[in-house]
Amino acid sequence: MFSGDVFQKIKDVKPSSGVDQNLLKDITTDLDYLRAVQERLNQWEKRHTRSGCFTESIIHGDYYSRYILTDDNQTTGVLDWDETITDWLEYEVGNALFDFSRDDTCLDLDQVNKQNF
Repeated sequence: MFSGDVFQKIKDVKPSSGVDQNLLKDITTDLDYLRAVQERLNQWEKRHTRSGCFTESIIHGDYYSRYILTDDNQTTGVLDWDETITDWLEYEVGNALFDFSRDDTCLDLDQVNKQNF
């Protein structure tokens, strides 16, 4: 989790396109809400960390399919260990699941609704 006010830098961002400007406007409009959510997440994290719910381990930190070397469907190596840290194993698994389960051929998260139109 991030610490401090990660949204403070938003004030210095200079958007380069109409989409970026709209996104920046949405973020700055909801800045108080985002800060409140961040604080609630920090409290949730502290409570669950104290109770021992999370498993700390040495993790790769950037475990994605593009960093895995294979030969004949067997893993032969893992590249890019520069973000290795001790952190929650659940964090590593969550990030890896996101990467390994996405479909880059469609780049659309909602295929079901798109088919209904």
